[in-house]
Amino acid sequence: MGFYPIFLYRKLRKKDTVWVHCVSVGEFLAAEPLIEKIKTNFPNQQLVITTTTRTGQKLADKNWGHRAVILYAPFDYFYAVGLFYFFVRPKAIVIMETEIWPALIALAPCPILLANARLSKKSLGNYKKIAFFLKPFLKKISYVLCQTDEDKSRFETIGFSAKSLYVIGQLKYEAAITNKEKVQESTLLDVSTKETITLLAASTHDPEEELFLKVYEEIARKSSKKWDLILVPRHPERSSQVVEQVKEKKMSYVTYSELKKSLTKTWTQDVCVIDTIGDLFKMYAFSDIVIIGGSFIPRGGQNPLEAAVWEKPIICGPYMFNFDKIVKDFLSHEALLQVEDEKDLKEKLTLWEQNEELRVKIGKRAGACVRKSKGISQTICDRFLKNMIDGEVL
Repeated sequence: MGFYPIFLYRKLRKKDTVWVHCVSVGEFLAAEPLIEKIKTNFPNQQLVITTTTRTGQKLADKNWGHRAVILYAPFDYFYAVGLFYFFVRPKAIVIMETEIWPALIALAPCPILLANARLSKKSLGNYKKIAFFLKPFLKKISYVLCQTDEDKSRFETIGFSAKSLYVIGQLKYEAAITNKEKVQESTLLDVSTKETITLLAASTHDPEEELFLKVYEEIARKSSKKWDLILVPRHPERSSQVVEQVKEKKMSYVTYSELKKSLTKTWTQDVCVIDTIGDLFKMYAFSDIVIIGGSFIPRGGQNPLEAAVWEKPIICGPYMFNFDKIVKDFLSHEALLQVEDEKDLKEKLTLWEQNEELRVKIGKRAGACVRKSKGISQTICDRFLKNMIDGEVL
């Protein structure tokens, strides 16, 4: 990575450029609201988006290939990075999260900004071991926009200048808001129109479906209300396996692909199994309670922000270590419930069944947690990127 077709170099050298680097899909999705604002606020700047992974490259090309130049990032060797800079010549560089590449930083011909910057306790320990080596490179980074005060403190510990560190929150929160706005503009299918409680188990892993089916069956049997269950396997190719589990329970079911083909676009079965790609986000709109999959086994959970932006009450299991900062934020605002096991899950679902007002309040708190970060992308453009592009970084 570092060698590109000559016609591309000629195209790139004609314009001033803002370069946004995202390692993979997660970073790219978090960066999209910022990328949109960069395009709007700086229309005279050419936009170059790079990724490291193939999946990130495909998504970036799909979403932005018509409006930006999409490339793989160069390997962090001085010759490769030097060649990249010779042709791209950025006016500003935005690196998502915490990618500290010595060659990229050392040879940069312009200011660098770390956006959505975070530093885990484990990463802090690793960086401390090489802090002496990194210190000269860290001085070349103009702005580090941290997610939390804790992140800011950790970045300062490894050698970043205090004057370069700012706490502005999570870009992922704003990305969730943007995704909702896009969905609202499209035609939504009606998953259920019945007067009922619809339970959505999102991004589930084996053997969680068995647990959720058991809990659903027991609650539905004892309840005076009608309950529905939407199961969304994290990997759609497992949907046939999930359907077999539903059959074993002798529950009525429908798959979402079948529902899409129907004329009524509604369902009367107990369980709806989502066997399609890219439809989970819409499902939140039709749910009353959301359970976060991957959190009842040691998989680290899934992102709760997409449920929160729809103001849905959220329950997760004990294993949310991949999203610990978000969970801590939500728990501190009483915007999420974290349970320990199957028994605890049943008790909390029963409580929410009996107290609709409580679950509505929790859902609204979750929505408020997300909305507090609205406008971060515009702030980055106004306070930081404009100075970088104008050459006015202090």
